Amino acid sequence: MKRKSKIEISKLEAIILLDDSEDIYNMLIQNVFCPNCQGSIGDKVTEIINYKIYLESSNDVVMEGRCKKCQNPVARFIETSENPKTVAKIDRILKMRRLIVRRTSA
Repeated sequence: MKRKSKIEISKLEAIILLDDSEDIYNMLIQNVFCPNCQGSIGDKVTEIINYKIYLESSNDVVMEGRCKKCQNPVARFIETSENPKTVAKIDRILKMRRLIVRRTSA
């Protein structure tokens, strides 16, 4: 069954995909490049705020939100499709979601 091009996932699901590491998750949201911020490359590293997390059909994760400094749109791309263990976790998360939907609609 083909799924939608991108599915919104929760923070908890994203942490599970990142080897259950909230430290890695926090590092990723605090190290986002903003091409709109002025200054040198170091000044363009910011935190993503007001974001949503998506699982793309490629099995990669994307966080889409706003730059904490200038409020312009930014995104953080996380390659999760390259790791077979992570892809297996994605499959389990999607399977659990399907089970929940079936049980709540029955």
